[in-house]
Amino acid sequence: MKPLQNRRIFEEHRLALQQKFADGMEVYFRRDFRIVKSYPLLFERRAREPLYTMILYEHHCLKDMHYRRRNAAFFSMEVIWDGSLSVRLDDRMYLLEPGDCLLIHPYVDAELLTGPAGFCVKTSLVIDGVLRDAAIAAFGLEKRDVLTRPDWNELRVLIQSLKDLCAEPGKNQDEKNGQLTYRLFQLFLHPAETTGAFQRISGAAEYLEKHFAEPVSMTALAEMCGCSRMHLIRCFKQMHGISPYRMLTEIRMREAVRLLLMERSLSVKEVAERVGYARPLNFSAEFRKRFGVSPRAYRSLSPEDEIKCADPAENFLCP
Repeated sequence: MKPLQNRRIFEEHRLALQQKFADGMEVYFRRDFRIVKSYPLLFERRAREPLYTMILYEHHCLKDMHYRRRNAAFFSMEVIWDGSLSVRLDDRMYLLEPGDCLLIHPYVDAELLTGPAGFCVKTSLVIDGVLRDAAIAAFGLEKRDVLTRPDWNELRVLIQSLKDLCAEPGKNQDEKNGQLTYRLFQLFLHPAETTGAFQRISGAAEYLEKHFAEPVSMTALAEMCGCSRMHLIRCFKQMHGISPYRMLTEIRMREAVRLLLMERSLSVKEVAERVGYARPLNFSAEFRKRFGVSPRAYRSLSPEDEIKCADPAENFLCP
């Protein structure tokens, strides 16, 4: 990934076709200049599903490909396999190359052009669900535009598994979709880096990651770091942007989501105990506060019988 400064490369491409939608979304594109293959997984935006990949596109973008979207409520990932892609997200501009993954967040003004290589081979994934925004925040992706060098082999396997779901849908398709999408988020989780004057408390975040299921005292954590409780909290917030207690809660909620999604045989009480809550009521209250839905309500979700897919050619969710 390389930052771009010259806006002219975008301003010179204003001849794209335009589509406007009832929800306010606008899409501009030059469909003649890209080869698209789509894999529809879920076509109805169903409020009950926690996290899922709605549709997956494979693109071979040729020279002069141009795509722009405004006021789009969906979240998408663009995985660059070959060639290059010039990107503008609001006022931020990048040149993406193989090994980069672009995140286009909801309501971001996004514009994509074929890069200097003259072509771009990429995969686009549109991700949704009631826990989508919570997962983006829990995995530290809300302020990130570009991710570099994920586990490439694992990423290929996950994308192929999602495509296989489209080819062979079954009654457990929704659950498998959610599990694969969650694993996709896990690939992009990176611990925060520590530098400079905060080296002496650099082990605090790692300690929370490893011991979140145990009772954690901020006073004991400060003693472990060799500083006062207030100094720990102040320096930790400067380093990570949140307090140690907030990070502990985020880690516990992230693990709770994983258990609720991938180990459905566990009771809510068992999930609470595994993530460090002695009282299930406290866990449920924190979960609802964090995600806007209770663990029990989430656990009661059931897949709909069968999904009738719309014509993928009518979907303009992704470039």
